[in-house]
Amino acid sequence: MRVTVISQVPPPVHGSTVMTERLIGVLEEAGNDVDLVDRRFSSDVRQVGHFEFRKIGAALNLARRLWQRTGRIRPNVAVFFATNRTFSFLVDVALSWILRRRGVPVITYLHTNGWEALSQSSPVHRALVAYVLRTASTTVVLGESLRSDAERGGARNVVVVPNAVPSAARQLSSNERRYLCVFIGNLLPDKGYQDFLEVAESVAAISPHARFAMAGAPAWPGQLDEIRAWLADRGVRSVDVLGPIVPADRDRLLRDSSMLVFPSTYALEAQPLAVIEAMAMGLPIIAYDNGGLRDLVVEGTNGFLVRPGDTEALREAVVSVASDGALQARLSRGAVARFDSEHSIHAYGEAWQRILGLVAT
Repeated sequence: MRVTVISQVPPPVHGSTVMTERLIGVLEEAGNDVDLVDRRFSSDVRQVGHFEFRKIGAALNLARRLWQRTGRIRPNVAVFFATNRTFSFLVDVALSWILRRRGVPVITYLHTNGWEALSQSSPVHRALVAYVLRTASTTVVLGESLRSDAERGGARNVVVVPNAVPSAARQLSSNERRYLCVFIGNLLPDKGYQDFLEVAESVAAISPHARFAMAGAPAWPGQLDEIRAWLADRGVRSVDVLGPIVPADRDRLLRDSSMLVFPSTYALEAQPLAVIEAMAMGLPIIAYDNGGLRDLVVEGTNGFLVRPGDTEALREAVVSVASDGALQARLSRGAVARFDSEHSIHAYGEAWQRILGLVAT
C-alpha cells in the first residue's frame, strides 16, 4: 500500500515529530510504501508555535509539494498530522482542500486537545475546523480525552491509538537508585520545570540526602545557567541540571530514578512521550491533572494526579510515594502493566495496520 504521510520528523524533537518517525517505521516494516511530505516550519523547539515571515514561504512550498506528489502517484491513503496552532491550522485548511481535490482517502492524526475550543471561538473557526476534521474518513487520536474533544469539534469515525515507545530494560532495585525523582522534557515554561524546582527545594529542606535531576532542551540561550543560578541563590545543591540528553542517557537516568514528576500546565497537553518512557521503566508518575495526562495516569494504580499549579499537593504526592515502599512498588507494577498493554510498539503497529486496511478498502 502506498501511504503519504504529511508531517515532520525531528528536528525539533517533540512528541509529534518523534511519533511521525515511529509511524513511518511501523508502516514500512509492515511492507507499505511510505512517502513523507515534510511540513517543516521549525527546526528548533524555540521556534514551535511562533510566527515568522519565513514560515509563509515554507507553507506555500508545502502546498505546492503536496499538490505535485498526490498528482504524480495517487496514494492509497494519506495520514495527515493536523494541528490547531493558529498559523499551522490555516495551512491545514489549504492542505485539506488539496487532499479533497485530489480525491485521496485521508486519516487525520490529532496530537493535541483544543479542537472544540477553536471551533467555538467564532463562526468562521467553526466552519474551518469542521472542514479540516471532516476531510478525513477516519480520525486517530491518542486517548479518550482527545476523542471527546475531537468529536465535539466535528471529527467522525474517531479511533484511539495511544502513543508508543520502544520497550526498555526495567529499573534498578530501590536501594540502587541515585535520584528520588526526575523531570524530563523541553524546558518551556508551561511544561512546569519551575514547579519541579520548587518541589525539589521544599523536599530537600526535609530530606537533605534526596537528589533530583532535570533533563531537557533549553527554550532560550542561557536558560540552563539561569536555572543553576536560581538554585544556587537558594542554597539548593540537590538538583542536577543536565540539559538535553540522548536516548541512551535518558534511559539510564530513568533507571536511576524512583519516580517521574511531570507538572505540565500546557493546555493542549496530549500524551507526553517522557511519561510513557518512564512507565516503560516502571516509574510511578506524579503529574498535574491536565489534558491527556489523565489518559496515561490512573490514580493510585501507576501514579497520582494533582490540581494544576498546586505545588504543595505535588510535593505531598512525591513525599508519600518516597516514604512508602509498598506503595512505590505497587505503582511501579501498575506502570509496567499499563505500558505493556497499551503503549508498546507492537500494539501501535498492529493498530495502524487495522486502520489502513479499513480506510483503503
